[in-house]
Amino acid sequence: MIPQLDFIRSTITPLLGFTNIALPDTEADDLMGCYSIAACRDDTEVVLATNDKDLYQLVGPWVKVYTTARPTWLRRKTLRLARRRRSHQEWGVPPALIGDVLAISGDYRR
Repeated sequence: MIPQLDFIRSTITPLLGFTNIALPDTEADDLMGCYSIAACRDDTEVVLATNDKDLYQLVGPWVKVYTTARPTWLRRKTLRLARRRRSHQEWGVPPALIGDVLAISGDYRR
């Protein structure tokens, strides 16, 4: 996919009406987290579309995570919007501690 990135960024992304946001040596989840936190300061609702478990720690009053990841209790994939209560039920800890759970478990969970 690396050879296709320039074409995607310069041609496809603008055709879809999106602005490409990229920084050298910066992962997408880090940018998503930074922009989410900045948006929350302005009381802007944020919906992140990702399967990255690390971003669940941002779930709160202004941030929700839209994911296609399959819960362990469901055999088929499903689209779902993670909110604070659902994240707490699924992970057993509040969103702020999800990073700790992932670090302790070796990022093995889900």
